[in-house]
Order: sequence, then C-alpha cells, then structure tokens
Amino acid sequence: MYKVLLYLPALVFFGFMGLIYLRSKRNEAVWDLPFKDDQDRPPGESLRLKLDDLYTDLSADLMLMFFAAILPFILLAPNPSEYLVFLVFSFSFVGLFLFGRKIWKRLPIIRSYRIGFEGERITAQNLTPLFCRGYYVFHDIPMGDYNVDHVVVGPNGVFAIESKARRKRKSAGTERARVVYDGRSLHYPEVPPETYGLEAAVSRAQGLEKWLSSAVGEKISVWPILALPGWYVQRTRKGNPPVMNPKSIPNFILKTTKYDLSEQQIKRIRHQLFEKSKVETK
Repeated sequence: MYKVLLYLPALVFFGFMGLIYLRSKRNEAVWDLPFKDDQDRPPGESLRLKLDDLYTDLSADLMLMFFAAILPFILLAPNPSEYLVFLVFSFSFVGLFLFGRKIWKRLPIIRSYRIGFEGERITAQNLTPLFCRGYYVFHDIPMGDYNVDHVVVGPNGVFAIESKARRKRKSAGTERARVVYDGRSLHYPEVPPETYGLEAAVSRAQGLEKWLSSAVGEKISVWPILALPGWYVQRTRKGNPPVMNPKSIPNFILKTTKYDLSEQQIKRIRHQLFEKSKVETK
C-alpha cells in the first residue's frame, strides 16, 4: 500500500495530462470555427505557427526533463537494490542530458523566430497609411517553401516587401542602430558585410512575379523592397532592392512610378492574392 501511495501523485499527473490531450483531440474532431474562410492572413502568420510548434515542443521537453529528474524519487523508495539504483540513475541522467540539450538548442531558434515575428508586425503597422490612399496590403503570402512577408498592390505597381529584423549590439554604442547600404551589401556594426536579406527580397519578389503572372494570365511586374525595422539605413549608393526603415516605405511607394495598373488588373491581382493568403484554420 505504501508503494502505491508513493507512485500515486505521478500517476495522477500523467493521467491528467493524457486526459487533456484526448479532450483537445476530441474537440478538434467534433467542432469547427464558423469563420475559418473569412480570415485574412495576418502579418507574421508563418512565424507565429512555427513559434506555436516550438513552444509546444519546448513544453513537452521540459515535462519529460522534469520526469527524468524525479524518476529516482519515484522508483528508489523504499529500500531499492544497488542494481536498481544504478539503472534508475543512469536512465535519469541520460534523460536529463538529452532533453536538456534539445531545450538548449531550441531556445535560440525561438528567440530568432520571435524577433522576426515582431519585426513583421512592426513593418505591417507602418504600411497601414497606404490603405487610406487606395492601396491593398496582404501579409505572409505562402509560396511553397517560403513566404512573402508583405505585398502592396496599387495603381503604380505591385511591391513585395521582405522584413528582416535583427538585434543590435550594445557594444557598438551610438552607432548600434545604423546600417550602411552600399548598393551591394549591408554593413551592420561590428559584423562582416552580408547580403542575405537583399538576396531574399529579390528572389521572393521574382517568385511572386512568376506565380502572379501565371495566375492573372498576363505579365505582372513585382518590385522588391527590403525593410529593416528599428534600423536607420544610410545609403551610400543606389541598389536593388531598395533598403529602408519601414516608416519610409509608404512615402517611397507613393512616389514610385514603376508600372501603371488598371482597375481591372488590380481587381484580378487582389482576388488571386486574397485566395492565396486565406488562413488555414483547423
């Protein structure tokens, strides 16, 4: 009877967690949302879904690591044999190591996705003035193995905006918020020049242009923009794509005369982007 009482709290805990899991699965199978087909895709939706998965995995790993930590207290009372002590502690330390390593590696990924998500939200927030000028703004357009962060459609063209958020080094002092764009690469404080954001902006705009032209049935040009939320961009030379703080994007688009679109073209483009950006809700 004493042994049963020792194991009872752990059995109740894991039994309760199992019931919660089964209840959630049953609700997903029985109930559905009434507005699942009416939702526009919000900014950063792909990163939000990835963060949800990462937090779920992190919670599971933490629970298993906790179980590995308390396993000796559950199994080694009362008066265990030496063989059982060795076996249980070996299993416990292996579990602590494996799940601890997974958590240690997952935390930087969560931080990276989190700042990316916040950056896309900030960029989207700065695009809202375009609504008042008759433009249409779409977010997080899924394109297979990548997503176009933001798409702006108006009478003077289609613009694909790639948002890249990154932390600032405190050691850089007063220059920590400044990035220099020389038309070819980005020079952040205290790190080597890089082109990753530039290449992503161009390639994703090209991918959107190819898909949109096929979907609409005529050539539609898409112009890339790289947004760096929270950074002051010093341009020493023009380059493709243009790089700027998202606060400058509305004014840049309004002054751009890239491509004249008719109302009928805008309507067809808007329809295709709306269908492409529908939220997939369970």
